[in-house]
Amino acid sequence: MGQHPVSGQRRSLWQKAAIKAAQDEIRAELDQAGSNSDARARLDIAMERSQRLADDTSPKAMMRRYIYIVSALVDHERHGGLTRTQVEGLLGIAFTILKTSSIQPTARHLGFLHGDLYAIRSQILRKAGFHLEAAWDQELASRFSAAAASPGLGTMAMGNRALRLGDAAVAIRLFQQAGEMGLSGNDLARNRYCLAISLMLNDHAADADRVSQFALGQPDLSTAFRDEIQWLRLCIELRATQRLEPMLKAVSRGRPHYQAGYVVEACMWALTMRQREWLDKVPNLTRLRRNSTVLRPQKCGFFFDSAAAVQDAYDVEVPLLRRLHRLRHVLVERRQLLNIDKELLLLASAVRWLARSKAFRLAALCYGEYRALSLRLADGASSDALGVLADVTQTTWLAEWQAPGDELPIGGDLIEAS
Repeated sequence: MGQHPVSGQRRSLWQKAAIKAAQDEIRAELDQAGSNSDARARLDIAMERSQRLADDTSPKAMMRRYIYIVSALVDHERHGGLTRTQVEGLLGIAFTILKTSSIQPTARHLGFLHGDLYAIRSQILRKAGFHLEAAWDQELASRFSAAAASPGLGTMAMGNRALRLGDAAVAIRLFQQAGEMGLSGNDLARNRYCLAISLMLNDHAADADRVSQFALGQPDLSTAFRDEIQWLRLCIELRATQRLEPMLKAVSRGRPHYQAGYVVEACMWALTMRQREWLDKVPNLTRLRRNSTVLRPQKCGFFFDSAAAVQDAYDVEVPLLRRLHRLRHVLVERRQLLNIDKELLLLASAVRWLARSKAFRLAALCYGEYRALSLRLADGASSDALGVLADVTQTTWLAEWQAPGDELPIGGDLIEAS
């Protein structure tokens, strides 16, 4: 059968050159709005322009509406501003525009438009804590998007999704594959950085140290990324030595890691330590949020909320029930944390406080979550991925709650006993 003439005409007007020109024009328009106001202005204008084009079914208008929708979704991924219903609605419209324009995911020259939607949806799902769904969409993006022209980047992104799900061995293989796909420069350094994290959590600390050193030795690294790699090396060292001093020195005022994210993470590591004296050597995050105009740790979002919830749990002036409720909230919502090592830090620090507060049953439950995640990351080789809770396994309270109970009644006796 021949191609329907209207469908062919619609698709023919979606040329790469025309799409690129429209993208540049719309980007400049939204950048102007953002420079004169704030990030929300970009999103508002993109949404308004998209709505204005809703009734125009000409190929040019549909193409421009697609670009406005993608721009709105990208701004939302970076700064928020849309509800989940709005996100799903925009994605539905964008996919419908492509379908109506007879642009298939497998189209040789335009299939990347589908891939771009899958990629942005993957990022949005990742930030919302839906990590399996994010991995699924990342796979589709790798198949159809413009990133398919650079398979190493797509494979590296899949490695990150696998690691967040706790599959460190899968992530290691994906990062190794990505490194064999022609990555270079900062892309290669980023790949090796991600590989080093995976190796550390997979209980291969020596390999993690070696690979991170390789990443650090790559030329032309940005200052920010160099700091990131140096921080990972501090984490690898801390895991091996249980000495927090180098990390605390690194986040002291005037040092390169005196930045919100690193300060919050240093506090989290201190909260996992066996020695209580570390608790007095890190800043109070809640006080820092109120008084610091430089660090502003609250910009770390849910990671800050998690660390502050555990740290504030030590404040005996606050009613215990309120502290328990707040800790429960961050533990339940911990999938919002973008990195698996941050989830481990939260669980380990919760175990420490609950045990110190003699809430042994809850401590045992949190330890079980930490242990299960550690075993998954290390393929059963280690039950302590961060190397901070070895002493907990020797405690009487954990032995009591992990020991087999008395013989349970069966049948009707069990019902009556419960």
